[in-house]
Amino acid sequence: MNGRGRESNWDRKARVLIVSEKPRELARAKKFLQESASKRGGRLDVLTCRDFESAHRFLTYYLNGILLDLPGMTASSIMPALKRLRRDYSGRIALVNDDPSVQAYTWGRIGRVDFFANTIQSIGEFVDMLLAPRLGRGKTALLLEGGGILGGFTEFGSVRALYDFGIRDFDIYIGISAGAFVATCAANKIPFRMMLERRKLEWAQVYYPNISEVLSKIVTFVPNLYRGITKLWGEPNKDIPLFLSSFFVTSLLSAKRIRTFLERILEEAQGTNSFTALRERGKELYIIATDLDTTERRVFGEVGDMEVPISQAVEASIALPLTYSPVRIDDRYYIDGAICNAANIDIAIEHGADLIICVNPLVPFISKKRGLVKNLGPLGILEQSYRSILHQILLRKIERYKSENPKVTTILIEPDPEDPTMFHNVLNASRKLMDLALVHGYRSARKVIESQFDFIQKSFLYHGVEIHRERVDEKLEEAEKSRSSEKSRKVMTGK
Repeated sequence: MNGRGRESNWDRKARVLIVSEKPRELARAKKFLQESASKRGGRLDVLTCRDFESAHRFLTYYLNGILLDLPGMTASSIMPALKRLRRDYSGRIALVNDDPSVQAYTWGRIGRVDFFANTIQSIGEFVDMLLAPRLGRGKTALLLEGGGILGGFTEFGSVRALYDFGIRDFDIYIGISAGAFVATCAANKIPFRMMLERRKLEWAQVYYPNISEVLSKIVTFVPNLYRGITKLWGEPNKDIPLFLSSFFVTSLLSAKRIRTFLERILEEAQGTNSFTALRERGKELYIIATDLDTTERRVFGEVGDMEVPISQAVEASIALPLTYSPVRIDDRYYIDGAICNAANIDIAIEHGADLIICVNPLVPFISKKRGLVKNLGPLGILEQSYRSILHQILLRKIERYKSENPKVTTILIEPDPEDPTMFHNVLNASRKLMDLALVHGYRSARKVIESQFDFIQKSFLYHGVEIHRERVDEKLEEAEKSRSSEKSRKVMTGK
């Protein structure tokens, strides 16, 4: 955050505990860490032990970090002991292990390891972590939930409102679905005018047809039909609709053009498409997607999972089922990140955030007029149901996280559920509705901040950031007077 300047003096001392079963490995790790610290103008006080049980006895000391130097050991033998250690120790943990059966990011996601490497020679960055000055306070996080095309523009408007109050920088950015696109722009400090340049986002990009899968289905139709009928013939419980479904494309659209659009924005604004490079700039970005086959959540940007380009992770996160085709990454298929978990506040908490701004653009429409949603037809009913399910999950998760982490402040920014202008098909890419969503998100965020200004101001002051009231953005206010806004209001209220 601005106002929390980081010290540039590396002449610091830190204490680290090394855990290794082999004396030779232990001595080598100790020597390597001390030499690395010396090159960085610092000193390390190194403690050593031979197993996890002994490590627990060292926790009475103040430790800047723990290094688990465990090459040759299997993940199944490490993980249970690692989880027990993590319950008792909340500081930094690094792991050196070469088990090929485990994806690198699994150690960060499941074992809550802060730094992972295959060899001790790659552990230099962990030394930087140990020698870096402790801030004494947690981090700030901006969490942007999913919401389709219009939800994304609602979030752009909300981010613009945060800018007006001087809230322009966070330590952690988390994006789900459309929020992944917005979070990427915000983390890269893309100029706001470029973030909102809608003329470049044409219908041909948003509604780009899933051509490659269509051609593939055509080419393989005959052999797949033969194999399918042969297999179905021997099935005792035949599911004909499911069988026929296999011959259709998974979706009519592809998000590839949106990915290309994001890459162009990053290039023009001198941003980065690399999680690692962004981390080096002092920003943590996490993009959420769902593994289609296992339904597990994958957090791109985690320790050990930074190799995938940010734009590809965003493409996976926005792949709404039946709308955009699943995205293939590392021989796995991924879909919309909101499918597995509508609330990912735990990601921010696990990475040290104690002040979280959560922007949720989708809320169900609370109508005072009976039968209004029903009269909108099946699409209106589906939209209301989808919003209601996700919203209830989000609220319950927030309450749970608040009860489990009372020292963490979470500020939820949402549209007014009784305002009919916010209720539209989220996949509509009409430019007038984009303008409407932008203004609506802007006004919603300002309303929330104004209603809790004293509390929010104190929360940010704790992190060294002074927020203030500024006049409303006149251009966005003027946009609210557009015909699309008036027409939409009349349609929804029945006037």
